[in-house]
Amino acid sequence: MRWMAFIGRIGIIFSIIGLTLLVVSFIPSEPPSRANIWLVVDAKKYEYSDLGECSSEIGISINVNSNGSIGLYLLSVKQDQLNNWAISWVKEHYPNLTDWEISLLSRNVSVLNVILQNHSDSILWNSSLITNVSYEFLPTNTVNVTLVIVNMSLNRVKVKIVVREVFKVTPRDRIILSTQLFILLGIILSIPWIIYMKRK
Repeated sequence: MRWMAFIGRIGIIFSIIGLTLLVVSFIPSEPPSRANIWLVVDAKKYEYSDLGECSSEIGISINVNSNGSIGLYLLSVKQDQLNNWAISWVKEHYPNLTDWEISLLSRNVSVLNVILQNHSDSILWNSSLITNVSYEFLPTNTVNVTLVIVNMSLNRVKVKIVVREVFKVTPRDRIILSTQLFILLGIILSIPWIIYMKRK
């Protein structure tokens, strides 16, 4: 029966594809890197970095290393919004300052503390007095994320940040699912042809 032979060969091809995908799934891979960030944070100041958009499917993993104790915040706002909050607060409370002085004062830790009190609902996560930390963030909805680095000490600190993507369903999980499907279909399609060939 030609049609049975044809279906059997398709089954064998599916099985080969499935086994190939199975081999590929065991090749170790590193999550995609969003950013490698190096910052110098002056004493009693803070810096920030926009980490982009996260969703319920794709989040971020951050790894932070510094040569001094720092505080970290993940905020659900873009960095422009955070900057606007800081500058607006300084202008409101110190109306006679120059633009340069406003910009300088807006980076003070004391200003950040007031902003975070006024916008506490924007804080997604925080950690204080650390030198090394790793954290994974996978939100329940789509959100823009900004990382804030706070230097509470009297010394300048150097900070390295590695940001990678994390997935609710990893690419490897997707490959394994496809692998199982191809192998299963391959077996189902091949069995009738194999039985027929044995009987023949």
